[in-house]
Amino acid sequence: MNFEVAGRTTAFIWGVIGTLAGIMIFFNGSDFDWPHMAAIGALVTAGFLSTAVMWGITMGAIEKTGQASRASHGAKAKNSDADLKAILSRLSDDQLEQLREALDRGEEYLLGDDGELVPASRR
Repeated sequence: MNFEVAGRTTAFIWGVIGTLAGIMIFFNGSDFDWPHMAAIGALVTAGFLSTAVMWGITMGAIEKTGQASRASHGAKAKNSDADLKAILSRLSDDQLEQLREALDRGEEYLLGDDGELVPASRR
């Protein structure tokens, strides 16, 4: 469940509770006594509990999704590091020196289609 669905469900729950409480108050008018107050109290309590449980489940699902995403991103970062090491190992000493100088000057490089490092200004 995501935030949008949880928000709509929360609005629905409290809309139903408000409607039921309004109906109870409207139809009982001056005969509104403690059993009616207890029923409205039970409705509100049920609303708080159902909302809390729903948002707890939603936040738990979002947290699990975030952990899975971080783990996936970590694996991708490791692959990316391995790719970068492989690219750098293929460069000659002269090319490495040119790259160091270019990076010191603040130039940006991108990975070309053939796996070569290409200055961003050429793309």
